[in-house]
Amino acid sequence: MTTWGDEADFKHFLPRLLELIAYDQLTGTETLLGKLTYGQWWSWPEREYVAVSAFLHTWWGDVLAREISDDPWEPLYRTSSG
Repeated sequence: MTTWGDEADFKHFLPRLLELIAYDQLTGTETLLGKLTYGQWWSWPEREYVAVSAFLHTWWGDVLAREISDDPWEPLYRTSSG
């Protein structure tokens, strides 16, 4: 939204971007979350707001529940097979 495209473009790609976050396959998570703020996702239609909110709550709960690794870079090179 600040480099190219608009809110509609962002919403189009958002499901895949959130999927990548969920599987620790996206670096720069804070940038994507910042784009949500920039796009004022809390003011989106209720269905979209509820979907994003549910994802964020579930994802954050998962982050907090994970075992803390001695290697802070481990999520960047961890594979889906563990």
